[in-house]
Amino acid sequence: MIELLEQTFFQHALAAGTLVAISCSLVGVYVLLKRIVFLGIALAQIASAGVALALLLGWDPLLTALAASLAGAVGFSQIRWRGRAPIEGVLGISYVLAAALGTVFIAKNPVGEARALSVLFGNILSVPRHELVALALVTAAVTLVHLQFRKEFVFVSFDFETAAAHGVRARLWNLLLYLTLGVAIAFAIRSSGVLVTFALLVVPSMGARLLTASVGGMIAAAVGLAVCSIPVGLAVAFSLDLPTGATISLTVALLVGLALLARVLARSLLRPTVVAGLVALLALASPALAQKPAGVDAELKALREAVNDLKKIVTEQQRVIQELQQSRSAAPAPPAPAAPGPAPAPSALQLTSPEETPPAPPTVPVERGSIERRGLPPYLAYLPEVRVEGNFIYNKTFGDRRQLELQLGEDDGGFIRRDLLTIKEVQLGLRSAIDPFARFEATIEAEQNSRGDFDLDVEEAFLTSRSLPGRLALKVGRFRTSFGEFNDSGPEEIPEITSPNVIVNLFGRDGAGWLDTGVLVDRIFGITDDQSVTLSGAVFNGDNELFLGGHAGVARHPAWYGRFQHFIELGPLTGLEWGFGYAEGRTVDDLGRTDLHERLVNSHFKFRYKEPVLALYRGFNLLAEFFYSWRDNRSTQAVTVHDADTSKDVTIERLRLDTLNRYGLYALAEAQVARNWSVGGRFDYSQLPDRERVNGSIPSETAGSLIISFRPSRFLTLRTQYTHTARNFAVDSDEIYLQALFKLGFERPGPF
Repeated sequence: MIELLEQTFFQHALAAGTLVAISCSLVGVYVLLKRIVFLGIALAQIASAGVALALLLGWDPLLTALAASLAGAVGFSQIRWRGRAPIEGVLGISYVLAAALGTVFIAKNPVGEARALSVLFGNILSVPRHELVALALVTAAVTLVHLQFRKEFVFVSFDFETAAAHGVRARLWNLLLYLTLGVAIAFAIRSSGVLVTFALLVVPSMGARLLTASVGGMIAAAVGLAVCSIPVGLAVAFSLDLPTGATISLTVALLVGLALLARVLARSLLRPTVVAGLVALLALASPALAQKPAGVDAELKALREAVNDLKKIVTEQQRVIQELQQSRSAAPAPPAPAAPGPAPAPSALQLTSPEETPPAPPTVPVERGSIERRGLPPYLAYLPEVRVEGNFIYNKTFGDRRQLELQLGEDDGGFIRRDLLTIKEVQLGLRSAIDPFARFEATIEAEQNSRGDFDLDVEEAFLTSRSLPGRLALKVGRFRTSFGEFNDSGPEEIPEITSPNVIVNLFGRDGAGWLDTGVLVDRIFGITDDQSVTLSGAVFNGDNELFLGGHAGVARHPAWYGRFQHFIELGPLTGLEWGFGYAEGRTVDDLGRTDLHERLVNSHFKFRYKEPVLALYRGFNLLAEFFYSWRDNRSTQAVTVHDADTSKDVTIERLRLDTLNRYGLYALAEAQVARNWSVGGRFDYSQLPDRERVNGSIPSETAGSLIISFRPSRFLTLRTQYTHTARNFAVDSDEIYLQALFKLGFERPGPF
């Protein structure tokens, strides 16, 4: 037993069982007082059905069980117990429905049968630390509530109508009692299962009711019996190799029986004789009980010896392999064939007959990744990985296309080639590892401009290192920044053809987002197994349209940003991410001066769900992003003044400094309706950050898009998009886009 107490899993099981025993036995007293014993099994079955549903849909089992148990508790608390329908019938129907739904959910889950026993009977030996902490908090909260409001709970439990007649808010206290019952059952089922939960809920309170008549004594006796059954049940389960859940349930029933037997014997006239007999029985049984730990010690000792023998065998095999490798490298050339003559007689060590060919010696395994030993040229190890991406887009604009191009300034350059097929971009990506903690990546891009010519450029070239102190990650060079979710994703990861209007208006007409040259440092903090926080900060040259980069002097005033991002895993295939960031840099006015500031705030929300059973066929993604910018603006204003010398009014121009406050957002939703088909929609609203008011209103555009995607393979995507855009500074437009997007080679490490 001492060795078991030193094991972490046994400590967790003992702590979890004790907490479940306290909470369940405490609320079980009131269940017994209200004569609704089967309410416990009904709520337990409802919670287990919630767990089965969570396993099917990939949700969090604990939260789903809690929601189902609380819903059942609220529903039961509102039933009129003295109505036409008896309480036993209501509980029976609820139990049958919950059991049937749980069975159906488990049957539809391909791994349901493997986890059914864990759902029904629990596995108290595998309670993780975070669930143990949550269980401790819930147990403490339930205990404090019952200690604080014990009189009210006892009153409504004994006589609900009398409590209401005396002015007590009976419905409120009854609801609170049921809520504590639902919370205790939900957390208990997740840790120990339905069987143990119902056993600790009913058996100790029933035994306490037979032992004492006062409510305080019942609570103390029930909690004591339940808590004592946990270490005894675990010890018996380990000693006899029995299921822990069933053993704990039998143990609590046995302890209640022994307590009742002791009470009966204590009142009998044979009390001295019985006590002496019990003492003698314990004396006889003590040697047998003392042998249990010795048996466990012997088994552990034998296991240690077997592990040591196995280590010796592995060490000897490694030595033999090394000797074989050394002998092969130092072996002399094979001798020339001898002259024909009589064959030598076989030696006593020969295992095969002279007519048989002796088997070839075993091949020495080569190290994985050794190119030279596999017969490949050694220089291949120094070649980088290659990725090729192609993005082809056709646009059809309805309406006055020429007027729209003039109003938007696309005749002066822009990425949209209307009513034409455009090679949006062709990228060649190169990636090579420098050492186990650093790598270099570069992307060479060819893009067709509005005139039909091709512009060749190095889009990205950066070095990444993860060997900094404090588990910091460093990225230096020219790369796509992580300011915002769109900038943090590649074109193949965003299910749309055109970039959102706010991205185009803020970061440039090409819609590529914020690409810049600088240094980025980030750090990932793992809060729990399913939660993480990422903090990042970066300093750049500001060579981007956001900060009017490219002008002389702007790069001497760098831009910077900081970002916070939180990710939480809601289920095996369900994730939620949100974050916000702040960026600041310099901008330039019409006179070429660089003393103006540009500030930008960003926040995003992202949700992703994949159906656990049909993960390749069903899923849903939601992404929303918001931007708000403050851009200093210096403009000229015509002012009329009176000239005293000439006695005439003269119009002069004065410089005016103001701030252009603009915001924009987009929301993108995509549903995967089949293995290769997805349907999505996008809403855009964007105010133009570099234009002053037009007729007293801020220039803005609102757009809605319908997107249909077909992916015949993971390397090719065919997509169509219809977009309607309404503008208050230019004519409205209706456009249809067709896209063919392919990628070959290594994949970008994108967001979840």
